[in-house]
Amino acid sequence: MNTLIMEIITKNLNGQFDGKDLLPINIIGKPGTGKTATCRKLATDMDAGFINLSLPNTRLEQWSGIPNFVTSTDLSKYSVSGAKDIQGTVWTAPEIIVNANRLAETKGKCIILLDDFHELSRNKSVMSIMYEFLLERKLGDLKLHPKVALIAAMNDSEQAGFNGLSSAVNDRLSMMIVEYDHEFWMSKYGRMLHHFVSSFLKGNANFVIEAESTTVESAGSPRSWTYFSNSLELYDEQFIINNALFLAKQFMSQEAAEAFTKHVLYISTIDFTNVVSGRRMQKVCDLPFTDKMLWPNIIQYVSTPSDAAYIIDLVNLNASDDLFVGYIASELYIKYIQKQEGRTITVAQSILIDKLMGSYDAGNYSLKGKESELLTKTSFKNQTELLNKAAQFIL
Repeated sequence: MNTLIMEIITKNLNGQFDGKDLLPINIIGKPGTGKTATCRKLATDMDAGFINLSLPNTRLEQWSGIPNFVTSTDLSKYSVSGAKDIQGTVWTAPEIIVNANRLAETKGKCIILLDDFHELSRNKSVMSIMYEFLLERKLGDLKLHPKVALIAAMNDSEQAGFNGLSSAVNDRLSMMIVEYDHEFWMSKYGRMLHHFVSSFLKGNANFVIEAESTTVESAGSPRSWTYFSNSLELYDEQFIINNALFLAKQFMSQEAAEAFTKHVLYISTIDFTNVVSGRRMQKVCDLPFTDKMLWPNIIQYVSTPSDAAYIIDLVNLNASDDLFVGYIASELYIKYIQKQEGRTITVAQSILIDKLMGSYDAGNYSLKGKESELLTKTSFKNQTELLNKAAQFIL
């Protein structure tokens, strides 16, 4: 995914909302490249309802409705056997139509994602229904609300079970093949991951998407790295350091797991906890590139107001190094987003965000006398220039 693809998808969805006669887009890409996550995020950005239909898991009655039986004496005269009280059938509204139209009415618009579209060939009964649904936007006698937009997503590899779609279905979709864009994914999603994962993937794009596997060995993908990151949040840092290889092998190949483990062990040798507590003033700009990429992780290890003052002094010392300053700002931006989402960040991280943005107010923090005095006289130098540098890494 990249900004061009996002713009095209957004235009298509908005065009559908506006009633234009458009084919829904079918996003085709490798597993875990963020197809579903992108559609969900677009729905959030558009303030639209979102329905994710995994096609192999949908049941026929979700598309067709179910029969209700009603007694009809009018039909008995047509019975060859002379049967009485013959029941007729009235079908309920399809669940998919009901849910989508309800969301469109309450939210103003709704996006239906037809996910895992490559598995449609395994569900022949649904495939025949799809002709009408895609082209005429209706199921049986009921049509979709005008503010419902359709989009599909699939993987076209044999490993994922793809064995083709009917030409009739193909003709009802606009096919968009997407490739993984490392810079885009890292800027939108990757940098929000656990700092061990994020810092590793910054310099190891080759491990983000590994060859698909049908063996017991896992294969890395943006999805698997995201779930791996989530799992690391369950453990303290020392546990991760001690068990990095075992934890990583659940989500990626042996090669990737070993490389990740080396990365974690290398970070641990810097020992940021002691660096912060000892107020070590490091000229990061003089370090090798690899170390320079790791030092912004120091933001993960600050907690007290005096820690915040130390980081300001460290940034001022290295203000000429655009890479270090930019990545420090990027780490603080992540903390800002997490705070906006209601997640807990430390007092030091919050103070640093306020100081960088020029919105620091000592009254918002319960500071002791010396801490208040220290932070009053400690500020980022050349703040406007720092913010300009930071913007290149944040936007």
